[in-house]
Amino acid sequence: MTHEEILQQLYDDTLVEKKPEVEANINALEKAGVRDDVIVMVGGAPVTQEYADAVGADGYSADASSAVKKAQQLLGERGAPVPA
Repeated sequence: MTHEEILQQLYDDTLVEKKPEVEANINALEKAGVRDDVIVMVGGAPVTQEYADAVGADGYSADASSAVKKAQQLLGERGAPVPA
């Protein structure tokens, strides 16, 4: 196994372990009646759109600069003021 493959496996293992926590947080927002008031985004190198869909996130971004654009898009869709 290459160094890169080992790192990918570690990322994958971490996501498998964290997925229930992310889902639990989203469920807690729903239970508290505030889920529609917040935008949940996940992202970064080890995360995929499929992961975001699986945990119920509103948005996914692979990196910080595209996260800003995605956040602006999601805010705009909700009719919230979008900073320039």
